[in-house]
Amino acid sequence: LVNMDGYASEAVRLDVLDAIRHAPVQVTWFVYIGTTGSSAYDYIVTDPVATPPRLASHFSEKFLLMPGSFFPTNMAENFALPGRAPPDFPELGTAARREEFGLPADAFVFACFGKTVKVDPMLFAAWLEILHRAPNTVLWLLGESSKPNLYRIALDAGLGDRVFFAPYIPQMEVHFRRLRVANASLDTVIWGAHTNAVYSLYGSLPLVTCAGRCLEPVAKHETMGSRVGASLLTALGHGLAEELVVETLAEYVGLGVRLATDAEYYADVRERLEAATATSAVFDTAEYMTHFHNALFQAWERFLEDLPPDHIHVR
Repeated sequence: LVNMDGYASEAVRLDVLDAIRHAPVQVTWFVYIGTTGSSAYDYIVTDPVATPPRLASHFSEKFLLMPGSFFPTNMAENFALPGRAPPDFPELGTAARREEFGLPADAFVFACFGKTVKVDPMLFAAWLEILHRAPNTVLWLLGESSKPNLYRIALDAGLGDRVFFAPYIPQMEVHFRRLRVANASLDTVIWGAHTNAVYSLYGSLPLVTCAGRCLEPVAKHETMGSRVGASLLTALGHGLAEELVVETLAEYVGLGVRLATDAEYYADVRERLEAATATSAVFDTAEYMTHFHNALFQAWERFLEDLPPDHIHVR
């Protein structure tokens, strides 16, 4: 049995699953990114970056460690970027124009299109610090409902004219087309970008992400949910994790400033991202499902051999 909801859905009753075992091997995967803390589950599908060994003691489940990123994507199955479409496959249109969204045409645009509930005061202060240190930059956020509070903070910092807000768009293609007018994405920290990290990387936008405890002493523990960006960047290869994954908030700010002010460095990172997007298994859904099938099969083999659940490196 594979549960894809965990605590992400009110329809899932983990107490019921605890009381009645529905299958010999029970696995949690994907939608709820983290441990259930429940004895109902033997395994969680993850990878060595999302859940390094030091986090194992915080999980009730054993790890099914995928060879790439545990986070599945289907971007390439939905549409192809210009110039990359196979025959008879619809190609995504060109990026939107900044004028459509009131963004300055010549600025370096940092985007964060995750839910603003993920944005804490320390992180927002770090974003404003990036704007202070890199003058020709703007911040583009999702969520009209959060605009009054965040705009007031930016205004008090003298940066009210450099923070922009975008409405939610449910259509994936329209949202992705809009995102591509940005230059880079800024990840949130305590609970990081997941689907929006995929959108950013597929669009070759550098993603500034933190895999450490960036908000100490406020947040003292790493979480699986904060390490998805690092997981994806590591799986993409091309040295991208070494460039874009940081451990401290000071490094996070410094990287953002460098991307915005060092044109040669930015071009190099973007070129590597484009190469990785075209060749990486991160965007190969068929290969991911082969590994996923192998993960379940290896867990089942342990059960048939009358062995207790244990951490498994998926072949």
